[in-house]
This record gives sequence, C-alpha cells and structure tokens, in this order.
Amino acid sequence: MTNSIGYANPAAVSFGTISLEALRITDTDRAAARRLIEQHAPREAHTELCDMLGLEPPRPQEA
Repeated sequence: MTNSIGYANPAAVSFGTISLEALRITDTDRAAARRLIEQHAPREAHTELCDMLGLEPPRPQEA
C-alpha cells in the first residue's frame, strides 16, 4: 500500500498525521543529545548542531 506521494507505509499510518503530532522532548533527552554531540561532532559545530536540533532556545537575530 502506498500513500498519495508514493511512499509505502503501514495501512494505519499516514505521514500527514505523524507530522502534526507534537514532540515530547524531556530535559533528559536534551542532555543525552548534547552529550552525543560533544562526543562525536567537531567542537566548532556544537552550537550549530544544537541550534538545528532545537536543543538551545532561539538567539536574537544579529544585526
């Protein structure tokens, strides 16, 4: 079975409903993600990765 965009998926699951579900990320999850980034990513990339993953609050736009 495929959905409207051609991806095969289980009959009861639709990508539309999955994308509308709210993520439940705890502080423990955030801490684990930060530790993983610190262990495997180059130091220069830490801030950018945390921003992309939503681990840090948004920073004000730089002028």
